[in-house]
Order: sequence, then structure tokens, then C-alpha cells
Amino acid sequence: MSDSELREKILFSYSPIIEMVISLDVLSEPRFGVLLPWVVRLKEKAYPRFGPRLRELSGQLRRWVDLALVLPEQRAFEAKDVRSFLDEMATVPPEGFCRQILGPEPWEVDPAQWPQTLIGFLGEYWDGVFRDEFLWIEQMLLRSVKEEASRLGRASVYEVLTRVLNGEAKVGTRTIAIVGYEDQPFAYEDYRRIIMVPSVFAPPTAVLVDEEGILAMTYPVNPGRGNRDKLTPPESLSRLLRALGDETRMKILKLILESRHCTRDLAVELELSEPTISKHVKILKEADLISSEREGNYIYYSLRLERIAELQMKVLDFLRS
Repeated sequence: MSDSELREKILFSYSPIIEMVISLDVLSEPRFGVLLPWVVRLKEKAYPRFGPRLRELSGQLRRWVDLALVLPEQRAFEAKDVRSFLDEMATVPPEGFCRQILGPEPWEVDPAQWPQTLIGFLGEYWDGVFRDEFLWIEQMLLRSVKEEASRLGRASVYEVLTRVLNGEAKVGTRTIAIVGYEDQPFAYEDYRRIIMVPSVFAPPTAVLVDEEGILAMTYPVNPGRGNRDKLTPPESLSRLLRALGDETRMKILKLILESRHCTRDLAVELELSEPTISKHVKILKEADLISSEREGNYIYYSLRLERIAELQMKVLDFLRS
């Protein structure tokens, strides 16, 4: 198969569904050391409310990712709206749902009730925990999709696939041989679409779908671990951390999160001079942590909360690169 023919088959696409359900797999059984801080933080945040049900459901499932693939007509890697996807899952006949997720009978659950219990849990986990987490995760996934799709337009398909699969597969001109699937090389000719799904949580090169002319598999965001040329953090990250590493600036951020403030108001609140406040505000603006809006003779500052949400993403991004 020529490079141009193969290029037409390949699609890069991220998925909030995939990330959500596999994050539950990681919470149930942590695998990657770099994610342990995330697991510890999420367990503190989510376990009081979700822990018992998560343990119970994890014991009933073969693997969490099966949930993401329950609808043949609406693959998880194509869906971006979690709530709509869950609504679609709820329309699957209960026995068919259980058969696809739990395998053949006998089941240790009530098939009439279990699908709704599971879907209800996923909805609560999304609304109560993972939707906020996905604010920073999505930035990583979206950037990876854009970068790799751009490379696909410039470089050889085999070079791009070798890069994203990061030593977890042997990429040839006719097949991909994936670690763990050595006896089952995936021939390009067998598929009308090959979908590459970046993931923070999935193990490297996990095969999601291998049927109906579709091959979908995950790859880790920011492959190329161990590159010692990447030990220095990017200046944007260093600037952000420096801006946050000061008590006065943290107080300013807390105040402007509560309501907009101008330098005069901040000076009064913190019992500091306006020139001192202005110096701190300048550093925060350079780090893109605050936005400004002029009203009359004063400039009012507001916190860019999404930048704080991105911080974990940027640190994890750097550590994994």
C-alpha cells in the first residue's frame, strides 16, 4: 500500500469518553508512576463519594474500556459529548448491554437493573469529578491530535506511526505488529479507517477496536520519554510557576477570584503601596494569569481560572515529555 493511500485511512481523534472510563481503570488499579499524584488527589476528592461503588463495579467488569465501545453505531472515539453518549448507552437493551460488557451468562448482577446503575455512576462521576479534570486533559489531547495530524501531512505515514507508538509497535509498509499482539499483526489493507486516539490514562498502544473495517488504538500523549534534551522546562511553564510562587501574588489571585479589583483596591486590602501591587500585577499579567478591563480611570483585574486549571496539565505534560 502506498504512503498516500495509507494516509487517507488514518485519523487522529481524542475522546472524553475513552479518557473518563480509563481514568476509572487507573483509579481502581494505578499503573503509571507519573500518574500517582493524580490518583492520590482524585482519591481524596472522589473516594468519599464514589469509592465503594467504584470498587464494586470494577469487580464486576472485565475492563472499563469495554464501556466506551458498547455502541457499534456511535463509537466512543467519535463522540465528544459525554452526556449524549451516556443517553445513547441507556437505549441499548439491558441483556445485550450486559452480554457485551460482562461477557456470556451467567452474570452475578441483575441484568434489568445493572446497566442503569452503571450509567448512573458514570454520569455522576462525569458531573462531579471528571468534567473539571478534563479541562486540562483536553488541552493535551487536542494539541497532540493537531500536532500529529500536521506531521501526517508532511512526513511519511510510517515515520508518524513509529513516533506515536513509541517503540510499542513495529511499523511496516504492510502491517503494524503491536507489543502484546505479536501473533496478530494488523494489516492496513484490512481496514477502511485507522483511528489513533491519544490518551493520558490508557496503557501505551491499547487496541480499542479491531472489527468492521475499523482499527482504533490509543497512544500516549507526548511520546519520546527519556529524551534528556527535554529536561529543561519550557519558559512559559517556568514563568507560570514563578508567578505563583509568591505569597503576595497568591493573595492577589484569591482576591480577584472573589471579585474584580483595581490596584488601588488591592493596595488597601493588602496594606501595600500601589507601586508594589503594580509590580506583582505585571508579573501575573506576563504569566497570563489575569485579564484586565478599563473602566473610567481604573483598570480592573480578573483571574483567568482556566490558566490555573491548565497548570497540572502543563506540569504533567513536561514530566511525560
